[in-house]
Amino acid sequence: MIIYDYFPQVRKLVSAMIGVAQEVITVDEFRYMLENPSTLEVDNWHRKLNLVPPYGLYLMDIGYREEDLRVPKDNIRYALVIESVQDAKKLELIKLFRELHGSCSILQARDMLANTPVAVRKDLILLEAKHYQGLFEEAQCTTRIEKIELDGEDHEHSEDRLKSSNLK
Repeated sequence: MIIYDYFPQVRKLVSAMIGVAQEVITVDEFRYMLENPSTLEVDNWHRKLNLVPPYGLYLMDIGYREEDLRVPKDNIRYALVIESVQDAKKLELIKLFRELHGSCSILQARDMLANTPVAVRKDLILLEAKHYQGLFEEAQCTTRIEKIELDGEDHEHSEDRLKSSNLK
């Protein structure tokens, strides 16, 4: 199988995804294009879409560890809460918080400095929560893990959420 043969199809797919993100086409139109590829001629892909240029588009064969692909089937997540921090370690903790979470808001930093409990993340599976707990306890923090039960709906893949996430 030569990936180059699929290059025009990938360009069309990327064009359609960008079109949905820019609200040029709707999610329903995108779905129709995926479900009925044979009805769309190469020259008549979609009147509203421009085909993305070939430069800058690279196809890569990326592999993932099996454990990274496992999604928990239950609706249980965990929050890691920092209870207290030694004064000498607070700046180090804020840096660690930024590395793990991607950011540290002013309110979270203020709460850490005041030794008010701060939730690091609220969307963890148990294995991740225990891993993060170990990292924060190495920084001499008192932590706890809270169990969170989600309702039965799949919020991540909900069609309504997809539609409402489009910015107007």
